[in-house]
Amino acid sequence: MASRLQDVILRGLFAARPLATDVANGTLYYSTDVSQTHQSDGASWNTFTDGGGSSSSGAAAGMLVGYNEQEDNLGYPGFPLPPFNTRLDSFGIVVDGGGAVITTGVKGFFSVPYNCTIIGNRVLADIAGAIVFDVWKDIFTNYPPTVADSITAAAKPTLAGPADHSEDTTLTGWTKSCKAGDVIGYNVDSITTCTRVTLQLIVLKD
Repeated sequence: MASRLQDVILRGLFAARPLATDVANGTLYYSTDVSQTHQSDGASWNTFTDGGGSSSSGAAAGMLVGYNEQEDNLGYPGFPLPPFNTRLDSFGIVVDGGGAVITTGVKGFFSVPYNCTIIGNRVLADIAGAIVFDVWKDIFTNYPPTVADSITAAAKPTLAGPADHSEDTTLTGWTKSCKAGDVIGYNVDSITTCTRVTLQLIVLKD
């Protein structure tokens, strides 16, 4: 079963932080009592001090920036928002059949505006049904991306119908890294019933 974003974005006291080996690679944990953010690499925690400075692990890039906790409603409903949510973002596509069942095929393209890592996806439909998306990615000079550029392996964003929403933060086999200027393509592989569906890719900016 796919994990939820709240399973990989955690917060609590420093002493309550789990072992890095007991959580998924890439899991983020914010220690509320010492104002530090930690990221698991599967073996150990890399630690960042909010608001500036270098990480205690020596990793200079990708510092996690703090925000005003009074503004912690700026993320996505239902997601626990630690004080580095300025790195959390999303992009995607709305496929609308205009009242008719959506057709299969290419539905659009998106130029990625920044370096980032895909950490999850959500599929949201107007009514219960079934849909399978494929996501393609290639560099701008190779536009448009095609099925040969699929980044989803066997874990395509899916509503296993009948259902009206799904979420996946495991992304087994995915190519998760995106560079500024890469072009994302969205394809509907199969569909039943649904007339309007949103595919949202959740990302962390590098």
